[in-house]
Amino acid sequence: MARTTKINPATATVSTETGSGKALPIIVILASLLFVALAVAGYFYYQYRQSPKVQSAEEIKNLKEEIGAIFELPTDEEPTLATVTDREKLAEQPFFQKAENGDKVLIYSNSGRAVLYRPSAKKIIDVTTVNVTKPEPEVPVETPSVAPSPEVSEQSSVPAIIRVALYNGSIEVGVTNSIESVLRAAVPNAAVVTKETAVKNDYQKTLVIDVSGANGAAALSVASAVGGEVGGLPAGEKAPADADVLVIVGNDR
Repeated sequence: MARTTKINPATATVSTETGSGKALPIIVILASLLFVALAVAGYFYYQYRQSPKVQSAEEIKNLKEEIGAIFELPTDEEPTLATVTDREKLAEQPFFQKAENGDKVLIYSNSGRAVLYRPSAKKIIDVTTVNVTKPEPEVPVETPSVAPSPEVSEQSSVPAIIRVALYNGSIEVGVTNSIESVLRAAVPNAAVVTKETAVKNDYQKTLVIDVSGANGAAALSVASAVGGEVGGLPAGEKAPADADVLVIVGNDR
């Protein structure tokens, strides 16, 4: 059956007539096409709005996998991700003194832990404890008439996270990897931040050095785990800048 197009001069409405005798105004067709176009545009706009959320979740997942391969992360919560974009504004804070633009920070609020990580070097720069607490309402208390004796607060002699540097001072290649496995199993709060080759490879015994002199208890804990002896930094060796404890693996391993 032939298709004809008619124009009604009175209404100037264009319609299409088929052999069945039914007319479908073109305005209905245009409205339908417009609805479909808006629906498609709305879908892509929604995907655009959702894209940053998906990317952020994917980035957190990748960072957790990278960091988790060298350091034990909390598994009972999802971290918050932050990126260092202007290190100059953060330089006064000890945690960010060695930070660079582009570094990532995973913040675990419930566990009270933050990890500063450099993806370009795949290296942990620093680890610290954080306090994220809700303010509690003040409760009025009666002031005693006699001044109380001063309280002495004691700080733990072992840091929450022990940053450990491993130097290979033996003739065995890759021995620092096995030492790292032993250390992570025995000291859960130890984080290996760097692995290097010592100046000499003829160390007979494994040495453990308190880098700053303020982490004696941590050095003892590490020495007990790796079977080393606590001592001073040998002549010619350079102390790591980003570690609390240095382990020089000897030929006794």
